Parts: sequence; structure tokens; C-alpha cells
Amino acid sequence: MDQFTAYYTQVLNADPRFYDRPLGLEVQQDATFLGFADANSNGVQDADEGKVFTVEIDEENNRLIATDVAGNASGLRFSGTGFLAGVLLGNLLNRQRAAGVTKSSFSNRNVTSRASYQAPSSARSGGPRTGK
Repeated sequence: MDQFTAYYTQVLNADPRFYDRPLGLEVQQDATFLGFADANSNGVQDADEGKVFTVEIDEENNRLIATDVAGNASGLRFSGTGFLAGVLLGNLLNRQRAAGVTKSSFSNRNVTSRASYQAPSSARSGGPRTGK
């Protein structure tokens, strides 16, 4: 998981940038990915470094839910096919279950389609359409 997180952090911070400041990424106890403004680029969220986004796994509906700092959420369906994707998703789903997150925890979550989503202005330097 650490290698995946480190790789994804590099992707988020590569040009074109996803955000106008360096980002850090942590996997929370409940398997939520937390993206934060990492001002000192040390990979650890310090008290003055705010949350930028979260990504959660909705097992029941086979989707990832990305939520920005303004509370806007967008969903992306996944199939879980392929060995590495299956291993990653299995690991994250086990973390969710251990943290008490149930399959139906996200069933009532309203999300905006990816095509209609518009990021807050502070996150538009690279934009959500840059392939990240």
C-alpha cells in the first residue's frame, strides 16, 4: 500500500499539476484516501495542511467516490478486473470492514457525473480532465 500511495502522490504532483500546491496522500484506517496540501512536501499531514480531497470505495455499487474540499462528490465505476486492481481493492475493502464500514455505507451518497463535475477554483490548475 505504501508503494501505491507513493506512486500516486508522484502522479498527482507531476506536470501538469492536479493542484496548485504540492499534494500528499494518506490511506486512512477506513481505507479512505485523503489528499492534502503538503506545504513542506514531507508526505505527512501537519496541523496547518488542509484536506483537498478524499476517495472512498463504494463496494456495493462498484464505484470510487471522490469528494473535494467543498463537499462536491463525483463517482467512477470500477470492475476490479486484473490481478493488481483486485489485490489493491481487496486490501482496501478489508480495511473498510475492519473499520466498521459496511457494503451499504455509501448507497445513499449523491454524486455528480464525472463529465459534469467542476472542481473548486483552487484545484483547477491542471483540472480534473488532465488524466489524473
